Amino acid sequence: MTALQVSTVIACVNIIANGIAALPVHIYEQKYENGRMSKIVAYEHGLYDLLAYEPNPEMNSVAFRKTVQAHALLWGKSYVEIQRDGGNRIVGLWPRNPARTRPVRAVTDFKLEGTIYPRGTMVYETYESMGDSRIMDSDTTDNEMTPRRIILAEDMFHIQGLSLDGRVGQNTIQMARQAIGLALATEKYGAKFFGNGAIPAGL
Repeated sequence: MTALQVSTVIACVNIIANGIAALPVHIYEQKYENGRMSKIVAYEHGLYDLLAYEPNPEMNSVAFRKTVQAHALLWGKSYVEIQRDGGNRIVGLWPRNPARTRPVRAVTDFKLEGTIYPRGTMVYETYESMGDSRIMDSDTTDNEMTPRRIILAEDMFHIQGLSLDGRVGQNTIQMARQAIGLALATEKYGAKFFGNGAIPAGL
């Protein structure tokens, strides 16, 4: 959030995220016609409306893709939780804050929703709730954490940026912290200097 105070950072994130969000999203079906493989837009596919129009009841497709892209640009990774109904059908896609979500390996066998998973299973740990939480007087990044939730790998869509281990993308802002810090310091100095009428405060 501090890095977004640099005009260059927020401008770059906005330009790229808006550009990605404005692109059309289609599901294609492969067909074999006249001896050649071709593809057509699969308008009747069960996930077409979910991806193209409304990934979840609170976001349209443009807002969803802009959020996911902004996460990828700032944190070097994006997490999208897949919501399913009782019949295992996908009914929603929910972006999860990368600052509160991470992949982990189970160090012991564990039981989740009636199924036992062996040690070493990759799961995702998040502190973002699927339910309601109390409204804060001031909404900040430091507000209270919800209880930890474990999400199975098949219920999480993970987009990785530059990765050194193949599992987690490198934090983009952390990698560029020196350049961003210099920009913030320069802006602060300039604001104080010109706020004083461009006159040095002393000798």
